[in-house]
Amino acid sequence: MRSSDTVHDSSPLHVPTFYAPDSVTIDDAYIGVAYFVAIVFGGIHCIVWSFQFPFLLERLAWRISVGSMCGVPIFLAASLHFISEILKMNPVPAIVAFRVIYVIARIVLLILPCIQLQALPASAFVDIQWTSFFPHVG
Repeated sequence: MRSSDTVHDSSPLHVPTFYAPDSVTIDDAYIGVAYFVAIVFGGIHCIVWSFQFPFLLERLAWRISVGSMCGVPIFLAASLHFISEILKMNPVPAIVAFRVIYVIARIVLLILPCIQLQALPASAFVDIQWTSFFPHVG
């Protein structure tokens, strides 16, 4: 009942509730799209590259994390063929290592904005009079 890989011909429009095929093949196009999305997501964070940071260490951590988020998918895509075909090695340890680096970089980019909330400039606490920007009735 956990999984079933058979489809009965009794109803051509019905798939069993617990249907799960034996093996799922992931097309290279899907992997390429995933790498592209990861690179674009990291690239969006490059916008903050030249912003002011309260501390030099925070700026360095941000830049290393953004570089890792953009570089890991590029390096992984480029090196998988080299590792498996030319060196005849198992690429799984490299994949796991790169994924760990990518996840750590994402966690750092989640934590750094929260840390930077402690050093807000005085202009962040000024009340904005929204009625002067938007027309209103009343």
